[in-house]
Amino acid sequence: MAQYWFFNRAHYSDFAPAQLEGFKLSQRIGGTTRPMLIAILVSTLVGVLATFWAFLHTSHQVGMAGRIEWFGWEPLNRLAAWLTVPQEPNPSTPVFLLIGAVTTWFFAWMRTRFVWWPLHPAGYAVSNSWGMAVVWFPLLISWAVKGLLLRLGGLGTYRRGMPFFMGLMMGDFVVGSFLSVIGTAFNVPVYAFWVY
Repeated sequence: MAQYWFFNRAHYSDFAPAQLEGFKLSQRIGGTTRPMLIAILVSTLVGVLATFWAFLHTSHQVGMAGRIEWFGWEPLNRLAAWLTVPQEPNPSTPVFLLIGAVTTWFFAWMRTRFVWWPLHPAGYAVSNSWGMAVVWFPLLISWAVKGLLLRLGGLGTYRRGMPFFMGLMMGDFVVGSFLSVIGTAFNVPVYAFWVY
C-alpha cells in the first residue's frame, strides 16, 4: 500500500474535475460527449507514457539529486518505517474519518437546503491539502471580488465580469506553458511557474 501513496499525497490525482468540465463544455456548445471521451482517453494514455518517459529521461540526463527525488523515496521511507518500527493501529483514526465524513455530509446538506449557508463541502475536504497553503490568498481575493460584484452590481454584473477573470486564468496558463516550451526548446532558463 505504501507505493500507492501518490493517490492522496497532496490530491495530485484530482483529474476528475477537469474531465467533467470538458464534458460540460462539449455539452454547452451543443456537441456530443463521445468525441470528448475519446480525446480524454487518448490524452490520458499519451500523457501517462510521455510522463514516464520524460521523468526517466530527465533523471538519467540531469540527475535527480537536489531536485524532485522525494517523490521516489517518500513512499519507500514510509514503508521502511512501517516494517522496521511497526506500530499498533491507532483507534482514533477511524473516529476522525467518521467525523470528517459526517461534517462533509452536513455541509452538503446545509448547502442544498439554505441559500445563506457559506461553507462548501469541497472547501472542507481540500482545506488540509498541501496545495491550499499555496493558493489560499488567490482564493480569498477571488471570493472578495465575487462578493463585491454580486453585492454592488448584482448577478448581471457578475456574469459580465466572468470572461475577464476566465481570461486572467487562461493567460496565466498560456504564458506559463509558452515559457516552458521556449525554455525546453532552446535549453535556456525561464521563469518557473510554481505551483503548476
